[in-house]
Amino acid sequence: MFTSNPFAELSASISPAVMQAYVVIMIVLVAAGTLFDVVHKGSAKYFFANWRKSKSKGSQQVGGGELASIAIQTGLVDVLASGEF
Repeated sequence: MFTSNPFAELSASISPAVMQAYVVIMIVLVAAGTLFDVVHKGSAKYFFANWRKSKSKGSQQVGGGELASIAIQTGLVDVLASGEF
């Protein structure tokens, strides 16, 4: 089992360009299917409406630097308080 590489044997019968094209097409189709599902179910509409509603309820706007600072502080507190270290 460890002595033969099935991908090496596959490349003998199929061009590497075809395999690369297959992988790229699969990535595009997964992304397109995900976007179709989001549009079809209407979940994007719900999440954006909920995001706008929660944003309007905030008492003040938080800048990018302050948001990064809060994220780092929260991460450090959670890591240090987790008791795993």
